[in-house]
Parts: sequence; C-alpha cells; structure tokens
Amino acid sequence: MGCGEECIDLLARYNAPRQLEELDLGDGMSILRVRRPRARRVRERAAFDARQIYLEDNEAKPPEQWRLAAVLRGLEDLVMTPPPRDLDHATERRDRIRDLIGCAQQRGLDLETYVEPWLRQTIAGGVFTCLVAARSADDTADFELPSGWSLVARQHLQSDGAEDGHEFTGEALGSLLGSVYTWSMATPLDDLLDWVPAESRLFENSVDPPSLELTDDAAWIIDRFTMTYLDRWSTPALHLEWLYLHGQHSGPCSSSDMKTRAVDEMSLAKEIADRHAANSPPSHGLAARLVEPAVRFIEDGRRVEAAALFEAAAYHEPGSFHSLNNLGFCLLPDDPARALGLFEKAVATGHNDIEVAQVNRILTLALLGRFTSAIDSAEVYLSRHSSRRQGFPAWLWDIDSVLFEAQPQLVDCRDSESYVESILQHVRNQVRASAAEPQDRSWN
Repeated sequence: MGCGEECIDLLARYNAPRQLEELDLGDGMSILRVRRPRARRVRERAAFDARQIYLEDNEAKPPEQWRLAAVLRGLEDLVMTPPPRDLDHATERRDRIRDLIGCAQQRGLDLETYVEPWLRQTIAGGVFTCLVAARSADDTADFELPSGWSLVARQHLQSDGAEDGHEFTGEALGSLLGSVYTWSMATPLDDLLDWVPAESRLFENSVDPPSLELTDDAAWIIDRFTMTYLDRWSTPALHLEWLYLHGQHSGPCSSSDMKTRAVDEMSLAKEIADRHAANSPPSHGLAARLVEPAVRFIEDGRRVEAAALFEAAAYHEPGSFHSLNNLGFCLLPDDPARALGLFEKAVATGHNDIEVAQVNRILTLALLGRFTSAIDSAEVYLSRHSSRRQGFPAWLWDIDSVLFEAQPQLVDCRDSESYVESILQHVRNQVRASAAEPQDRSWN
C-alpha cells in the first residue's frame, strides 16, 4: 500500500478525521471520494527548529521579513523576559513586542483569536517561573521583577505558614499559580506586556487557575510553528493539521508561510491514532507550559526551582501523567525515593506517554541500588519495544552524570531504547564489580 492508503487505514481504526469530499454527479446523484493529499507536501524535515529559525532571521533580516516561526518564537522570548528596570530599555522591549505583534497580524493572525490568548498564557508562565526562581521575597535582583510581585510572593508564602526564604509547599505554589493566571486573564494587554501587578483583590481566594486554553485554530498554528515534535502538539492541532494536509481546512496565513514547515503525513497519522487509542486528553495542561522554564532551571543547576514548577502543576492536576512524571524527573537526582513513587503513579495512569516514565523509573532504580529490579524492568521494556527503531524523543538525565558524578546533566535523547540498554549495561557492570570484590568474612 502507498503512504496515503496506509494513513487512511491507520486512522480509520480509531475514527480519526477522514479526508473525504462530495462530488456532485448531477440529477440528484453524488459520490464521496477520498481526497488526495496535497502533492506539495513532503516528509517532515527533522531539522525544523523554531528557535534556530528565530536566531537565523534575527541576525540577518528586519522583523517584517522574518518567517512566521521566528516571529512567534521571538515574541515568546520577549514576553517571558521580565521588563528591565531601566525605563529606556523597558520602552525598547515594549516597542519590539509591539512590532512583532504587528508582524504576526500582517501574516493573518488575528490579535484577539490567535495572538493575545497565547501571549496571556505565555506571560503567566513567565511571571510564575520568575516568582519561583526568587523564592525569597527579597531575592529578586537577578530577575528584575516589577515592584509589587515580591509582595505577592511573600503573601502566598506567609499564608502557608512558612517564613521568608523557605521553599514553597505544593499548596502555596498552587495558590500563587492561581493568582498569576487570574491576573493574566484580567489585566489589560499593555499592562500585561509590562508585567504590571494588579490590585490585591484579584489575588484573593485564587486557588484554581482559570482556563487559558487556546481555541483549536490558535492551538494548531502556535503548536505548528513553535513545537518541533508532534507529541507536544495538542490533539485538536493534530486534527486540524490532518485536515489542512488534505485540503479540508485552510491556514490563517499565506501559503508561503505555511510551507516553511512540512509535516510528514504518516507520522501525523500515527500520532493521531496513538492519541485515540490511548484516549489521551486534548492537551498537556499546565505541565506543558512549564517544561521549557524547568529545563532552563535544570541547566543552571537549579533543580529545586524546576521541581517547584511541577509541584504547583501537580497540586492543580493531581492525576496528571505529565505533572507526576515531570515532578519525578526533577527530583530524580536528589530525592530518588520520592521520584520512584511519582513515576509509578505516572505509569499507573495508563497514559499514552508512559514509556518516558518507565525509562525514568529504570534509571531511578539503578540510582537507588535496586539492581535486580532495574535489570528486570529494563529487560521487560526492551522486549516490549524491540520492534521500534529509536523509541521516542525526550529530555532525559545523562546516565553517567546521575550515577557516578556530582553534577547531573540533561541530554536531548532521540533513542530511548539505546538509553535503556546503556542503563542496563551500567547496572550489570555494577553487579559484576560487586561480585568480584573480596568479601569481608571477619567477625566483629
């Protein structure tokens, strides 16, 4: 079978969107036929990277000539950075943001439908991340938080019964997160861009953060041009890409902008089918918004702050696979016993992405010295996934740095099976080394 027929067969098993069109034959007769994929579509280029596109365009072109991916990624970087205290620099930042918003609108992205909801979501994540980074109410020098946010952080910390300088509990973090998202929904856009704190009344009784979910069309375009891997897209975004691929849905921007990313039809079909088979939720919720800030914290050696982000997400989404797995991941090098419990809860959810939690669990067992369990789990994992070529892409811990060094490092893993095989080899070497050591048979 050709690629198109394989995709149709794969999606049909899970009632995924089909690419049919009605052809009028006249005299009241019509037929439904399968619409062929657009001939200009090619296999997705693995090298697509929105950040790299932004860096290339930012160095060589004025903003009005940037590709759409560069415009969106540039906007994301700017709004997630606290406004400088210097008035001239703050004004320059605001002008750059406004210029890029104008570029996005010129490409067909309506402000109210696409840009503003996404900016509110993104800025809320940026503010919360900086508040977590400056856990002490007075420790804001590195983050240049506008006046007022320190007071907000102190209020939430003290309301939880903790003293200044102590780490937030999950409940305090959850309450703070609710306050920030309430602010992001209620604040005028100009004040939002400048991170201007709202009046304290907006922060009263903020426990559950309001929904900042994008419309399906907005989620599709934002995911398409800012998320490299399909497994990070929301489910509605995948469906709309499928419809677009087969001529049943049009993009909001020009065809030249849409062509800057070509999505592989078979990869898309597989991801949609996997989502339907696993009954996955339409998006990854709060945890997804906090992944990139958490990665930056970890790269800076601030694992406590990275874990704090997902403590808040887990407080609001206690049964969320991604909150459980990501919190466990951040805790793994420093508190492997707790991390193990979180990974086991994540696996028990039966989520479509449980493989990453299984891999994290295997490394945790090795770190805890539970070698027999680690070997058994690794062998089971490899036997179940032997038919896959490379597994899934994910951020994982560098094995040597976690097991043998004092400074754990991240790796952007593209081959999860080889990663598990490496853990297995490390553990077997440890077992052999232990068996070879002379036994102390003296009596005390």
